[in-house]
Amino acid sequence: VSGLRMWRIRFLPLTPFWHLRFFLKTALKGKGGFYIPDDAYSTEMPTEIDASSFVGYFVRCDVVKTAFGLPRSELFIYADDLIYSMQAHRFGYRHLFYPQLHFIHDCVTLVNQEAVYRPIWKVYYTYRNRIEMYRIGFGLFFYPLLWLETPKWRKHAQRYENPALFTALFDMALSDAMKRDFSRTHEELLALIREYEDAR
Repeated sequence: VSGLRMWRIRFLPLTPFWHLRFFLKTALKGKGGFYIPDDAYSTEMPTEIDASSFVGYFVRCDVVKTAFGLPRSELFIYADDLIYSMQAHRFGYRHLFYPQLHFIHDCVTLVNQEAVYRPIWKVYYTYRNRIEMYRIGFGLFFYPLLWLETPKWRKHAQRYENPALFTALFDMALSDAMKRDFSRTHEELLALIREYEDAR
């Protein structure tokens, strides 16, 4: 389609801390160990995975109607899909990747596909919910991983026009995630953003 960029979605993870073979692969290859192999995109057979985005995600009605229910509404946006699919997998439901299915996903959140979020309020949900996902997915490795990742995430402030605002949103996300407090309203976030923007 004219005007659209197309690329292979890479965020179809295999949780390495649930599989010894993929844990060793991740230890050697870094984030590449999270993803299904390239040949999974060219095979005719589906590949079983642990989690995925809701983009192109199909779930049976009976799964939703059981005690497992709907995704967590308090997460609002980001990582709700990964958390839902990981927990469904733990409940014993199979999660399959079919390479024959193709989707167009209109995504304009990231600037130049880097960790710069527009609008900036998405920063809060991205990191708060990512930390919750790490807690669920990585178990005993959660705290060491968070200790390693937090300084890297903080450095993303340098990519923003208002680094102080990014830092404030990130610190709020980190604090709420560690307390597992998902009660903060979207209006509170917007009010904080207005304060920082008015102060410039």
